[in-house]
Amino acid sequence: MIKKPKENDHCVTPDWLYMALDTEFRFDLDPCPLHGEEKQDGLALNWDGHRFFCNPPYSNIRPWVEKALRSKALTVLLLPARFDALWGQYLIDCNVEIRILRHAFTFACEGKKGTRKAKPPQGSMLAILRFDKSLPKHFPNSMVAVVRRFALK
Repeated sequence: MIKKPKENDHCVTPDWLYMALDTEFRFDLDPCPLHGEEKQDGLALNWDGHRFFCNPPYSNIRPWVEKALRSKALTVLLLPARFDALWGQYLIDCNVEIRILRHAFTFACEGKKGTRKAKPPQGSMLAILRFDKSLPKHFPNSMVAVVRRFALK
């Protein structure tokens, strides 16, 4: 289900971050596209067999996490680092690989007044869901890792 988006939901992932993750994971689909495709319901798509990057709308994260957990897909979610949220507990309970992004970054957010830069409301993390357990983990000895920006380049 698509909720009415909030202005802060239209924020583009920084190019350097997306390119570093795409190099590692080779994405083939983004269920949350921004430019001209807002009517696409990424939650209704079949994610199975795909490699997803997903920067979900921060006002409605839970259904995206639930979809990723149910899917047979490799999914990388860019999320606020909120382990107190119900969806954060789902990720912990399912032993998902978490990478805390140590350095702050800015999004380019599209709104009624044009594009502006905005920092995430709190720290950020990557949740990496691997349906195929044979896929190598970048940090094989830990479920949670802190990643510095220079390590992504």
